[in-house]
Amino acid sequence: MPLFGSKDLVPSLAVPASPAHSVQTLVDLTRCSTHHDFLLRIWRHLSIKTLKAKAEKQAAWQEPWEHQLWDAVGPVANVYRSLMAKISPETLPKTLVGLNVLVLHDRKPQCKGRQKLHVQRAATDSLDPQPEAEAELHNLSALKLTVESLHYMRLATAAYGRVSLRPGLVGITDSNFTQLLCKHVGESLNPEEVSVPLASLRARWLLPAHYVLVDRGRREVVVAVRGTLSVQDVLTDLGAEEVDLFLGGKAHKNMLQSACNVLRAVHPLLETLSGIDRITFTGHSLGGGVAAYLTMLFLELQDLQDRDDPRDSKSPEVRCFSFGAPGICSAAVSKSLRDRIASYCHAQDVVPRLSTGHLLELRGRAVLAANVAGDIVKRLANGGLWKAAQVAQAIPQDLEEALASSKIEAFEKQNSGDSPDMLKLYPAGRCFLVQRDGEIEELAPEDLAPCIDFSGGRRMVVDHLPRIYEVVMKAAADRAQHAQQAQHAQTVQCAEKCAEKCAEGRRGAAPTHLRELVKSRL
Repeated sequence: MPLFGSKDLVPSLAVPASPAHSVQTLVDLTRCSTHHDFLLRIWRHLSIKTLKAKAEKQAAWQEPWEHQLWDAVGPVANVYRSLMAKISPETLPKTLVGLNVLVLHDRKPQCKGRQKLHVQRAATDSLDPQPEAEAELHNLSALKLTVESLHYMRLATAAYGRVSLRPGLVGITDSNFTQLLCKHVGESLNPEEVSVPLASLRARWLLPAHYVLVDRGRREVVVAVRGTLSVQDVLTDLGAEEVDLFLGGKAHKNMLQSACNVLRAVHPLLETLSGIDRITFTGHSLGGGVAAYLTMLFLELQDLQDRDDPRDSKSPEVRCFSFGAPGICSAAVSKSLRDRIASYCHAQDVVPRLSTGHLLELRGRAVLAANVAGDIVKRLANGGLWKAAQVAQAIPQDLEEALASSKIEAFEKQNSGDSPDMLKLYPAGRCFLVQRDGEIEELAPEDLAPCIDFSGGRRMVVDHLPRIYEVVMKAAADRAQHAQQAQHAQTVQCAEKCAEKCAEGRRGAAPTHLRELVKSRL
């Protein structure tokens, strides 16, 4: 049965927007925001005449669903218009001042300590309490995922092509890509058992670079999607207009559209493969978000196919490993995908904490911080020099109390009835926070990305780099392997104790939880 029938999962995103509609969107936006220079530059570059000419010269090799520049620019313009509707331009200076105050506040050592304490508390309190046996199995599954994640992290970074594979002067060709890929990933890939039947390492509009790996040894197909590396990718990132997701909640429009396009590009190949037990989607940054949407779409298609033909053969297992992906779905949808998707965030990486709701909340905190800073400056001016030291000592306490006030209340002062928490999007599935030394903690989506703070400084950007992710995932996998070995030794010891008790003729004397633990591990 074809992956895509007569009815699309996302009708509103199924067909590219018409040039006339996109032109009218830009016309309306320019008329209502003529005071912004960068919009005028966009308008000069994308004139009505240019757009119509591009529409008439549709490339012959393009599929009907393939997109053009205006399809990527439209959501970006809509996001800007939406933000300007919620943020008054008159408060921009105050917002900039407040951002500087927040940077100074968040970079204080005591604030960093509080953030670390919050993360540690979230790791123990955010997840639902579980019985001892279930918690043990949960920990084992997390260790297994972490060991596997290194393999898929390297496959994800390989999608960056020359940046990660470093082919030298020869470059990357169809003949040497598989060899370079196996060398990059390491011993977990056997060159004699893998092939790359599809590799599209150049991004197009709303179609990120990707490749398909067939691993006959693992009986697995891997679809890896590249992160941001081109202008096309940047426009995909910026088109964060929130649309309805078919699973519920909201979604990142351009990323969801990109996932639809990648699935349309790879599905003819996937339908021809046989002897496959598992399909895994992986990616870093933009690629991680698209990979998670691909997983959702593929699972939905599998469900439709199973309902149409219940006698069909067993469907392959579908899962996803996402690294440094931005927020793409609501917290409820994220938790519903815990069995399918694993999302990893490295330390201070800011990208997983980004969404429209997070930015609007940050703006509300910045305005609040600017107001508090203004009050403090007035107190210093009115108090004179003899009270300056006393007022200066009260600054941290006053600012802390103001920033600890309700964020929703601060947001509601922006002439908007929407709560920022309702607009926040989070990484999908099981969320893991990985530290630089490889220590890993599982958090609820809301605790992984509660808000945007500046305590990480430049690490907010550096921690997002794909090569840095490879290093920390290697450290995390090594730690997980050591933990697995220690637990295996403990299991063997438990089994020996059970055997001794059974040999003594007291089979029922072995503790129930001990027998269950051994049974679950062996």
